[in-house]
Amino acid sequence: MSSHYKTQEPLSDNLIAKIIKRLVGISLLRVRYVNVGLFYLRQLFFANFDLAVHNNSLDVNTDYTKLWNELREKISLVQGSEDKPELGTFGHIVGGYDAGYYGYTYSLVFAADMYATVFKKAPLDPTLGRLYREKILFVGGSRDDMDSLKDFLGRELDPKAFINEIEQDDFPVCADTTDNSSSPDEFLLPLSERPSLLHRFLSKV
Repeated sequence: MSSHYKTQEPLSDNLIAKIIKRLVGISLLRVRYVNVGLFYLRQLFFANFDLAVHNNSLDVNTDYTKLWNELREKISLVQGSEDKPELGTFGHIVGGYDAGYYGYTYSLVFAADMYATVFKKAPLDPTLGRLYREKILFVGGSRDDMDSLKDFLGRELDPKAFINEIEQDDFPVCADTTDNSSSPDEFLLPLSERPSLLHRFLSKV
């Protein structure tokens, strides 16, 4: 559908937006975020498992397949299979990450906050580019990353920009599958009800 079969003229952005809006009932922008909730729950599951097997708290007789399936069902809401050690497909666990898989998502928290706070108002402003060069690129690894980030932002990291990015305000990342009885597992709550969950989870590292 990228072009007309005779004229080779590409579809216009407006026509693409109309097609998608008619098919799925939401704007083209929001299609980008379809299933994003499941994606980040999956990333949180991988990060949790990575941390669990590297923190030296597990018994030598730990059933890692059971641990994998329990965490996956609890966090990513996908039921595992007890007789299939699917953790063997998670190559990062032995690839030298050493409890660092969480960095995939955490780096996006950094990026979203930096963009929303500094660059969003004028992405191509040379002054802002120089600020990034001086505060981040120039110092490189000579100081702690969080110190550089704080210097660049003028404050501590705030995960709200990342949450707003994937929530798109009234477009929740995951449906509220809990009820009001007892204390629900907060991983099942929509992000609007747990704005600091990702930050608190990652800050434990």
